Amino acid sequence: MRLSIAATLLVVVSLSGCASKTWKHVSGNNSNLSYASSQCRNYATLNYPTYVCKVALRCTQQESGLIIQSFRKNTAAFEMCMNKNGYRAVRK
Repeated sequence: MRLSIAATLLVVVSLSGCASKTWKHVSGNNSNLSYASSQCRNYATLNYPTYVCKVALRCTQQESGLIIQSFRKNTAAFEMCMNKNGYRAVRK
């Protein structure tokens, strides 16, 4: 069974939409939020890149699993970095 890239992206976007949150620093001072968020996003992207299908617009079932797995690892790395910088996730 082959999934199109659009279907895979729809799943990933849907999953990320369920986890809508904001970040608050434990001190209450969010003045460096943009900088910390950018640094953590770069860290996560460099160390845990998200998988892209080999054939554009066509993902195999195995590749779809790799996309979801890499997205989860990337998200976890970002969140861990934000926590280390003193930020906590707050659900909207």
